[in-house]
Amino acid sequence: MQKKVTDKNYDLIFKLAAGVFKGRILEFLGIKCAQIERIFPTELPKIEANTMHTDFMFELKDSSLLHLEFQSDFTQETLYRIFMYDARMIMQHKKPVKTVVIYSGKNEQLEQGFEMGAINYRIEIIHMKQYDGDIIYEQEVQKINSGQQPDWLNLIFLPIMKSTKTVKERTKEVIKLCSRIKLKKSHYEAIVSAVLVLADKFLNLNDYEEIWEEISMLNVIKFAEKKGIEKGIEKGIEKGIEKGIEKGIEKGIEQVIMMQLEQRIKNIPSDYRQKIERLGEEQLKKIALNIFNIEKAEDLDPYLNN
Repeated sequence: MQKKVTDKNYDLIFKLAAGVFKGRILEFLGIKCAQIERIFPTELPKIEANTMHTDFMFELKDSSLLHLEFQSDFTQETLYRIFMYDARMIMQHKKPVKTVVIYSGKNEQLEQGFEMGAINYRIEIIHMKQYDGDIIYEQEVQKINSGQQPDWLNLIFLPIMKSTKTVKERTKEVIKLCSRIKLKKSHYEAIVSAVLVLADKFLNLNDYEEIWEEISMLNVIKFAEKKGIEKGIEKGIEKGIEKGIEKGIEKGIEQVIMMQLEQRIKNIPSDYRQKIERLGEEQLKKIALNIFNIEKAEDLDPYLNN
């Protein structure tokens, strides 16, 4: 999987996440400005942008721009980098830019601007450590347990709030919570995508890969359970439901794994397909957990020959 997890899918995940953010994010973070109108493209010409990258850019109803940056570390160099990006956005689009940094680090004394000759540059910094993530997490769990809808922005921002848990631990908890709620597929994907986009800056590659694998397994099992229940209902009796669920789980996992493998291996040989169809649930789960290490048909041999 390596870095492709974030690079290859970032544009899609960003669009899903930004769609969730733009609804209530101003009220949630206490940002005072005009309402968000739309997601604004952040690309700059390569010759000018160099390695610059911004997190979120929105166009507001007064035609100005809102630039949101998420940072776990913030230095004077960070401030200069953000200033350079804003200056180039202003030069290209001729629009004023309001910049807000969402900061999850521990340093309470941060530079919020500078004056240099004719330049007087100021940003706003919101400290996520002012939110008690442990208390908010318990409140959202209670809502879900009682059948209520959670506050989605609370869930999305939980991993970077003050907490006794690490960002990785809280991210995994939030994603598991989301899987318990009855949601449309598009809504579930948007919420999880938003969580991943925020977590991306605060996790190392190994942590991110571990979380990504758990999400893959959650999706496999959720799909399998749905197929099993459908099969059980068709049977119409308790025994049929039990057998249907067992068979549905295996068939569902098999179908999802085959779809994942087809994305990674072109033209899977028919003999390999037949062997996969004969595998039990445990072997199928092993393939799912190691899906990102499989690049050719022969990589499946350890799972098919045991």
